[in-house]
Amino acid sequence: MLSEPFGADPVEEVPLTRSPLVRALAQVRFPRLVSMSPQNVDATIGLVLERLKGDYPIFGEQREAQVTLTFDGVSQTPGARLWQLRSPDDAWQVTLGETFVSLDTKAYTSRADFTRRLEAVLAEIAETIAPPFAERLGVRYTNRVEDSALLLRLQELVRPEVLGGIAVPRPEGVVLAHTISESLYAIGSRMLHARWGLLPAGVFFDPTLPASAGSSWVLDLDSFTEVRSPFAASMLASEAEELASAAYRYFRWIVTEEFLQAFGGVP
Repeated sequence: MLSEPFGADPVEEVPLTRSPLVRALAQVRFPRLVSMSPQNVDATIGLVLERLKGDYPIFGEQREAQVTLTFDGVSQTPGARLWQLRSPDDAWQVTLGETFVSLDTKAYTSRADFTRRLEAVLAEIAETIAPPFAERLGVRYTNRVEDSALLLRLQELVRPEVLGGIAVPRPEGVVLAHTISESLYAIGSRMLHARWGLLPAGVFFDPTLPASAGSSWVLDLDSFTEVRSPFAASMLASEAEELASAAYRYFRWIVTEEFLQAFGGVP
């Protein structure tokens, strides 16, 4: 295990053949542009579709859900348009909004492969939408442990510092329903938002991902920067790799060798 969660020295990636990673996502936000205005957006999106159709030929469109709190309760109304492009195997998806582009996958293999694909998408966005700068860049990893046998071994699988309510002794008849921890770290100009904990069946703190049918332990890491930078694909991909590296180091600090072994990373 790593001795501390932050540092500049690289941490070698350990491939997990039974990875608990349910999604890896990178998102770049940019300002509202004339090319994405109501009178121009359809033509702009047409250019994007044409440029990305080789790797992402499957097209879909939907609207963001806007949640409003009123005296009568919670209501949802359709929001801004979203355009989605998927790979033929549905493993990779590009989502384009009026002020952002994201790449997400459930078939993550390595940081180098992920950032290479991200750079290719950003290069096409730079050519078609032409944002002058990026306002926010983030890389997010969501891990979920659902195996009931592994949930009983959490005190072996993760560091004692992050167990939270799991570490509290419970007599027979006392069941821990859920426990959540959340931390936000500033690392120079970069931020790391970490959330983890035990969730009951049917509950998940990300509405864009399906909830688990049973109890689960979740580790969600969002590494991001909100420093304005030129919208240059290679530069943004390089920064994304650094952000991903910081998130991975934190992940490796949290989990034990037993965790890596349980998910096929250590013989």
